[in-house]
Amino acid sequence: SDGEEDYNKIFSLTRDGREEELPPQPYPLLDQSDIRDLSFSPDGRYIHYSIQETLATGTGYIVDVSNSWVGVICDEMGTFIDGQWATEDQFVYKILLENGGQSLRLLDIPTWTIQTLAETPPGQGFIVVGGTYLEF
Repeated sequence: SDGEEDYNKIFSLTRDGREEELPPQPYPLLDQSDIRDLSFSPDGRYIHYSIQETLATGTGYIVDVSNSWVGVICDEMGTFIDGQWATEDQFVYKILLENGGQSLRLLDIPTWTIQTLAETPPGQGFIVVGGTYLEF
């Protein structure tokens, strides 16, 4: 609580237990919903978090720790499911499409461009079990 509102706060600790400085909070929707997923990019520059809207979906965000910029991972054609880091500044994620299928997307964070990698028919989906850092 900051005296005016209550919100969830993201903390980052160094290996020796000291708190690292993060951009001012709350980030979008942290005052209204619980965090469903949270991860830092391999180099620590970006934070990905998603909000609990249902058990499987919720809006996804990317925070640039170096300059406090926050971007929304969204799509007019579907709903954000989850994702993981492909490289330091690329994020691969799944979208639940309106027709019931899924789309696998790659987000290049510095340019904020999205590439569709694959889509499934209704009732089918992707399971991303791990990754190897590759450049596309």
